[in-house]
Amino acid sequence: MTIADDQLDSACSPIRVAALPVLGVDPLDTDGRLLRLQPGPTSHLAVASRFVRLDSAMVRLDILSASHRVMMAATPLGTIAPVEGWDVHETVACGSAAAAVHPDRLPSSHTWKTGDWTMSFRSELSTDPDSLQAAADQLIAGADHPTALVASFPGHPLAITGLTVHQHVAGDTNSGDTNCSDSTATASTGGQTSIEWRSWHLYPGDDPHMVTTTTIATRPLQETHS
Repeated sequence: MTIADDQLDSACSPIRVAALPVLGVDPLDTDGRLLRLQPGPTSHLAVASRFVRLDSAMVRLDILSASHRVMMAATPLGTIAPVEGWDVHETVACGSAAAAVHPDRLPSSHTWKTGDWTMSFRSELSTDPDSLQAAADQLIAGADHPTALVASFPGHPLAITGLTVHQHVAGDTNSGDTNCSDSTATASTGGQTSIEWRSWHLYPGDDPHMVTTTTIATRPLQETHS
């Protein structure tokens, strides 16, 4: 189940034009090399949000003026009420170096534990303009998918931030695909719950580049009793 966007604070509602929402705020994040990873809760205000229900978790995807945040809480299968607390927090943003795992850089890989969840994060920087354009095309094509959140910032049509989330199934090989519309798997496998989210941060202009991140959260499969 996806909570309707009209349940969000109206201040977080993007203005829809053409194929993508264009956010009514200027980005604080203008250089992907300044992004930092912060695993804990943060006070950043979301400028666009989407709630996504998977089989065993509720996930909130946030686009920030400084980049992105993902929050997740495990929920029993079949639960439809929104959760009040979040087990997992991940923020990738500029301006949070003091609380970042590496104050001077975005790590290419990092792992940590939070509760029952084991978190595995990795990031990549691309300076290939063709890759940036291809990612933009695919993000726009999948922007309406219920497990994706994609928006553009003012100033350039390719100033795009995108997020997708899905829950792995056995034999799933689509986790590396940029296309949002492929992020539909919802099952647990291998004795554990495994949920993956990905982000794309596109920086067009004189120094075109793109930062992508992938996070996989796993925990032992919870037994249920009737």
